[in-house]
Amino acid sequence: MGRTTIAVNDEVAAKLSEESKKRNITEYSLANQLLETELRLLNSSMDAEDVESSAILSQFVKSMDGLPLPVEIIGELTEYIYKKDKKWLEDVWYNLGKKLGAYVRTYVFDVKELESQAKHIIKFVPIKLVKVDTENEKSLKISLIGAWSFTSLSFCIAQVLKGIVETYGYKLKNLEYGKGFVTVKASI
Repeated sequence: MGRTTIAVNDEVAAKLSEESKKRNITEYSLANQLLETELRLLNSSMDAEDVESSAILSQFVKSMDGLPLPVEIIGELTEYIYKKDKKWLEDVWYNLGKKLGAYVRTYVFDVKELESQAKHIIKFVPIKLVKVDTENEKSLKISLIGAWSFTSLSFCIAQVLKGIVETYGYKLKNLEYGKGFVTVKASI
């Protein structure tokens, strides 16, 4: 088997060297594994950003002991519970928001960065747009637009957002939701 020299910048070379030592394999072997994997993914129409997003989502779901479910099932379940016990549903999803917020804060230190980091998640959920507006240093508005048709699911997502913004020290000022949208306004 022949060898080919591929040039990489010094930072990438250092990371490759460090990672190969951690795994107790040669840099050659690690570089082959990484390139073969990326080429396979490129062949299946995924790019490096998709791979990064998938890895982030996978770690997140695993750390939360999550289970990916179709939005239709989640919508039907939330609709049923919304009619039976709205307060219980509110508490459960709000507490989920607090847990998610604690997790997200380990990666996204400033709530204003949520919009730029949302790109990793919205590829896998029915949320099509995330907009974070900072009206001033002490207030913010988060808007989500999605492809779900359940008002109850919007209610639940609103509770999650409320929990998340509170982990950043904000207090809820206004909450709006309907089929396919959620808007949260909060201030410090």
